[in-house]
Amino acid sequence: MRQLNHLLRSLTLLVLAPSLFAGMLLTGCAVKTTSAPEVSLTFMNRPAIHLNVGKIQVVNRYQMPLKPPLVEHLMPVAPGAGVERWAMDILRAGGSGNTAVLTIHDASVTEISLQQKPGLKALLTLDQAQRYDARLRATLEIRDVNGQQRGQVEVEVTRSQTVPENITLNQRTAVWFQMVEGLLADFAAQMELQVRKDLGTFLR
Repeated sequence: MRQLNHLLRSLTLLVLAPSLFAGMLLTGCAVKTTSAPEVSLTFMNRPAIHLNVGKIQVVNRYQMPLKPPLVEHLMPVAPGAGVERWAMDILRAGGSGNTAVLTIHDASVTEISLQQKPGLKALLTLDQAQRYDARLRATLEIRDVNGQQRGQVEVEVTRSQTVPENITLNQRTAVWFQMVEGLLADFAAQMELQVRKDLGTFLR
């Protein structure tokens, strides 16, 4: 009888072992799962622009298509949102009467598939699979109490970046962020330069 009980326990362990092993594998997979990191962008390290205006308005006229080949809606920071953040961090209203209007006309990022090498060359080389072309165009104008334009500057900047065919999701996210970060840095520098050059009479 004792031998029979020992045999039954051994058979039970053999039956349960695959299920226990599968559970351990599922637990291991859950631990290794990772997601793309969250990122943010700020311009607080740049000098503020104090304008002799009573208020500041930001108008984003660029409507994201939300479909290929445009991909800015998939990015951790879209160029348009970055310009809005720039206005929040940098522009200051220090007067009365006039209104400063920042209008975003284009804030697109286009994904372009690149041609791959044919035949054996494709097996021996790591090709660049996509190129991302980012474009940002915005105007900053000063309007008086009657809505008449008293001055305006316009800035347009572009950046392009290619990525290899074996890029991971997290790596692509990092590339996108770095590209948009550079695009917005170019925008901020150009806008600050143009404001001081052509809107100097409205600075405080």
